[in-house]
Amino acid sequence: MMSLLPVYNHEIEEPSVYIAPSKFGQGVFAMRTIPAGESILILAGPTITFDDAVAKGVQESYALQIGPATYIDTVAPGCYVNHSCDPNAGIVDGFELMALREIAEGAEILYDYSTTMQEDHWTMVCRCGTRACRRLVTDFALLPLALRQQYLRAGIVQPYIAAGTSLEVVRRFREPIRVPRLHSQLE
Repeated sequence: MMSLLPVYNHEIEEPSVYIAPSKFGQGVFAMRTIPAGESILILAGPTITFDDAVAKGVQESYALQIGPATYIDTVAPGCYVNHSCDPNAGIVDGFELMALREIAEGAEILYDYSTTMQEDHWTMVCRCGTRACRRLVTDFALLPLALRQQYLRAGIVQPYIAAGTSLEVVRRFREPIRVPRLHSQLE
């Protein structure tokens, strides 16, 4: 079992998250209340290809897609951030995990894996248990249109996916939004 060691945010001196047991195995949890819009951590790891990610088998879930055939093999703590169909965090600028709404001390930090996936290869049965649960984690293009628009507007879709999304969808939701409005959009 992994110890409850604090993980330091790249911009601040105090611990913001820790790794601990989760209903999904291991997870990343808030060590303190994290305000909406705050950077939580930078997801990092060596760059790998699609073939490398597939060859990892079960561990493929640690691969974060950052381009059409490019991934990073995420290392701790990022590899322990779990999926939710009702996320409290999202990835901005390709690698930065940001709080979408206030995250209470002790709450698990979760993002929607579909916001990073566009490979037409990998799916995962979802057991997040939220009211919004889609029961299957799939590529971004397979999400309902309203949810794709919501995620694009929030700025939490990988840049390579947003660039390839229908121009009409992107044009309608390209303007930045204020983080406080985000909470009501994701509920």
